[in-house]
Amino acid sequence: GLEQARNETAKLEIASLKRTPKGLTAQVKVTNIAGHKFPSGVSFRRAFVEFRVNVGGKTVWVSGGTNEKGVIGTWKAGRFVPLLTEFFDLRTNPQQKYQPHYDQNTPITSEEQVQIYEELVKDSNGNFTTSFLSLKDPIKDNRIMPEGWREDGPEAETTRPHGVDKAANPGYFNGTATDVVYYQIPLNARVGQPITVTASIYYQTIPPYYLQQRYAGAPQGIFTQSLKYYVDQLDTNKIYEDWKLLLNEAPIKDWKLRITSTSKTL
Repeated sequence: GLEQARNETAKLEIASLKRTPKGLTAQVKVTNIAGHKFPSGVSFRRAFVEFRVNVGGKTVWVSGGTNEKGVIGTWKAGRFVPLLTEFFDLRTNPQQKYQPHYDQNTPITSEEQVQIYEELVKDSNGNFTTSFLSLKDPIKDNRIMPEGWREDGPEAETTRPHGVDKAANPGYFNGTATDVVYYQIPLNARVGQPITVTASIYYQTIPPYYLQQRYAGAPQGIFTQSLKYYVDQLDTNKIYEDWKLLLNEAPIKDWKLRITSTSKTL
C-alpha cells in the first residue's frame, strides 16, 4: 500500500522558481497518475501541497505546514495557530470560510493559504457537512481529474470539478490530469544567499474537521467516546516495529501520509 501510494498516485515538479524584487515566485505542477480522481474515495478524504522555503538552513516560510495532529496552520511567535478554515464549527467559523482552489489568477501569497484537493459539500442550512445524510450543495471539488477525462465524456456532468475556473486551470479539462499551483512569496533574502524550496504532497484519510464533526454531532455515548479515546491514544509518530527494517520514518507521522516530495535550490 505504501509503495503504491508513493509510486503510483501523483507526480510533483517545481516547474518554475525565480527571485523577484519582492521575494520569490514558483510554480508547482501536480500530475495525477492514479487512474481516478485524486484523492478518491469518501468525500472527506483530502490531499494538500506543503511548500517550504529554506534560507541559510532555516525554514522562513511555509504553506501547508501542520502540527502533530495533522491540523494545517502557521507558527506565530513560537505558537502553532490552526487556520480558521481547518474547522467548520459554527462557533469558531460562523461564515464557513474554506480554502478555495488557487490558480494563476489567484496565487498563494500567504502562509494562511494552502492548496487542498478535496470535496466540500453544504447541507440544507448552508453549513459544511460530512454527514452522508445531509449532503446537498457541492461547493468545492478540485480533486485532480484522471487522465483522459473529457467534458463530453460519460457522466461528465456528475463528475466535473466544482469551484475550478476552466480558463485558469486547463489541466482539469484537457485530459492531462494536471494542476499548477502558483506562489508569490514575500521574502527578504540577500543577493547570492542560497534559497531552497521543497514541495510535498500529503494525504489524509481522516482530516481533523471530520473528527471534530463526529465528536460534536454524534450522541456522546460509548461509541463516540471510544473513537475519541483511540484517536487521542494513537501515536502516529512512532516508528512501528514492522517498519524498522524498511523505513527510517513513521509512514503516517503527524496524521498525514507523504505521497511525494521534490526540492530545488536557487
